Amino acid sequence: MVVALAFALSLSGCGKSRDVEVIAAALEDFTARSDTMPYHESGITLIEAQTSKWVQGMGESGAKCVVPKELHDRLVALNDAQRPVAPLLATSKKWRLIQPNDLKGDDPFLFPDKTSAGDSIRTVVRLSIPAYSESGDAALVMFSFGWSIHSATARYVLKSSGGSWTVQCSDLFFYV
Repeated sequence: MVVALAFALSLSGCGKSRDVEVIAAALEDFTARSDTMPYHESGITLIEAQTSKWVQGMGESGAKCVVPKELHDRLVALNDAQRPVAPLLATSKKWRLIQPNDLKGDDPFLFPDKTSAGDSIRTVVRLSIPAYSESGDAALVMFSFGWSIHSATARYVLKSSGGSWTVQCSDLFFYV
């Protein structure tokens, strides 16, 4: 009940705008990085239509980003089920929601390198709903993404300053 209320509040008026701003700031950083092992460096990032359900811990070794337990616990609570991404996503030329035929190719075991419209694919991302500190000036957003035939996780801690959100630190975790 509390999680449903928190999700509803995050998608209402100011919460929705804040979520969109935080996710856009993280995606802007992510799409500008060269260390994400993209399929195509200049391709479009496709966003899955549903959020991720996050249950994993934050104990990945080699992390540069210190994530306060408060933010981690709130992220897990807010992302206890999949939810629609469309209300959370800003319009951009660097990313867009996945379309039904975007990932269809001739070989079901190979990831297509182009969308059905012929655009090169950078990667495919599954977002989380952002979590916020008690004071509202810090946010945590996580997402999973593909690289080669494997997956990875991006973790972003953002700070609000002067009316905008900026990336304070980020970590990438690659799985093989």
